[in-house]
Amino acid sequence: MIYMKKIFSLGLIIFSIFMLSGCQSEKMYTFNFYDYMDTYIRVQMMAPSESDANKYQDDIDAIFNMYHELSTSYEALDEDSIYLENIYTLNQNIGQRLEVDLELYELLVYAEEIKEMTDGYFDISIGKAVDVWKDVMQEQTEGFEVGDHVYVYHYYDGEKTEENKILVNQTGVVESVLRDEENASIVLSVTLDLGESSITIDKNDAYKKEISKSVFDQAILEIDALDFSENEIVLETEQDKYYVTFNGEDIKVDLGAISKGYATQKVYEYINDLGIKQFSISSGTSSIVLGENQNRAEENFVFYVSLANPYQTEILDKATYGTIKVKNLSVTTSGNYEQYVLYQGDRYHHIVSPFEKMPVQYYHTVTILGEDAGLLDALSTALFSMSPEIMDSWLNEYQESLNIEIIRFNQDLTIDTFLFDTEFEEH
Repeated sequence: MIYMKKIFSLGLIIFSIFMLSGCQSEKMYTFNFYDYMDTYIRVQMMAPSESDANKYQDDIDAIFNMYHELSTSYEALDEDSIYLENIYTLNQNIGQRLEVDLELYELLVYAEEIKEMTDGYFDISIGKAVDVWKDVMQEQTEGFEVGDHVYVYHYYDGEKTEENKILVNQTGVVESVLRDEENASIVLSVTLDLGESSITIDKNDAYKKEISKSVFDQAILEIDALDFSENEIVLETEQDKYYVTFNGEDIKVDLGAISKGYATQKVYEYINDLGIKQFSISSGTSSIVLGENQNRAEENFVFYVSLANPYQTEILDKATYGTIKVKNLSVTTSGNYEQYVLYQGDRYHHIVSPFEKMPVQYYHTVTILGEDAGLLDALSTALFSMSPEIMDSWLNEYQESLNIEIIRFNQDLTIDTFLFDTEFEEH
């Protein structure tokens, strides 16, 4: 997802695109994949001919397709699938020892190794808790009705200027809704009861509908009923075969926090084995792998990557909060700004702490730079649930050996960086 001199509104934004190579026999090809891991994937890479490019595309498609089929927890494999089992069927057979393909076995082994490395902050076995909060997000409805809860960041007392901006930062209950006379679906303004006062907000103001207390309370009841203490993933090999057993009454394995990055890393390894240096891979809104940018030869072939502002309360807010210059590197961001609902001003999102069994409120985004997209995908999820004190301690132990760099955008809107060589410019 890379466009020249345009900001693409993703977690990671690349300002330049490959054009034709200086070599007459090669040119840049773009491959788009829409069907894998609930995301849009874009690969750009050099190829000496169209026939070579077609082969590269087929090979890359096969890699993403394989890990999509193996890692999905939403549906079983097709009857004519070449694979033995996937995560969906393993979740349907708790307590049973099932043979799996080497690729899925290795992915599960890797996930368990990262769980140990992160002291349990990365845990693929808590899918039932993840489902609770995804269901909460599904409960959010469009429009405004009397009795709905709305969180107001600020409103404008008169003309939309900084001088007229009134900060609120609290929840109100809808008292009345003014609709367009000719089209009732168009809301002109909403009047809210803030407890000690009432305010009327319109399209120029910054506010967002919240979930109800009853929806939130029901989620907490469901979370409290879950017990992950007996969760266990048993991985065994026997005579060149690979076996997996999921144990635990409340276990449900969800590979959503690692499979996309893991597959992306496999695609990078394929491109690297071809000896191709000028390429980029964008897997959804959060994970990219960059080679060299031929359009910036005078700047040592770097890419400019802008980091999306996760705290935009209105369209006029800055779209990005900083820029990094990178090449031959993976960049992954976990954040709370794309999939979430509000409750009493806090964002309840899809990144769930294995210990709290719910989203925690430390950061808006955590961006990690390093060499392995699969590792970064998992680590960004784990670090997102660590308090600043725990993350600082963990980084003190592991950052240098893993050769990773961190940029975190905190809940209080401050930014912390843990960088070695990468240039970061705050906007």
